[in-house]
Amino acid sequence: MEFGLLYSYLLSDYWSGGVTAKFIYSKYESMSSIALGVDLGVNYYNPDNELSLSFAIKNLGGQVKAFEEKNERMPLDIQAGITKRLSHAPILLSATLVNLNRWSKEDFYNADGSEDSFGDMLFKHIVLGADFLIGQNFNLSLGYNFRTGKELSVDGSKWDGFTAGAGLHINKVKLGVSYGKLHTSSSSLLLDVSYAL
Repeated sequence: MEFGLLYSYLLSDYWSGGVTAKFIYSKYESMSSIALGVDLGVNYYNPDNELSLSFAIKNLGGQVKAFEEKNERMPLDIQAGITKRLSHAPILLSATLVNLNRWSKEDFYNADGSEDSFGDMLFKHIVLGADFLIGQNFNLSLGYNFRTGKELSVDGSKWDGFTAGAGLHINKVKLGVSYGKLHTSSSSLLLDVSYAL
């Protein structure tokens, strides 16, 4: 389970920043672990051309209580992204570079045991997305994570790495749901509720 508290602030007309403090709890049979983490981010948004540029550092922190007293690092993830709304359509296109702090071949895995070329490693840092804005308060989203699609694909499954979601914004309340096909044998369903103070 993960609980987070987010604070964001407008730095200027175009720039904003944010921090998320996270409490993470994990239990496996009789063992449990507790970790504290922080995410930091900054965003540039130009409303004239509806362009957004973002940079984030995720999972700063560590374990307070470890499984069997064996401390492990949190998976630090440095990300950079761009989102642009199409000129004549209610569609946002996004590209995000993830794991920018990890370029060693040991950081990557292939289900078939093969070793990645530089091109393969480069693609595993890319996540693509599209948001379809339906009215003022509702959106549908699609995404594809190249790393998940490559590393977790088994038996030629074509849906590993794909995600889909929807969001509804009513006054200060935001509701979201997302579905991800992470592996042939498993998927994830996430529900999100947020309230703007």
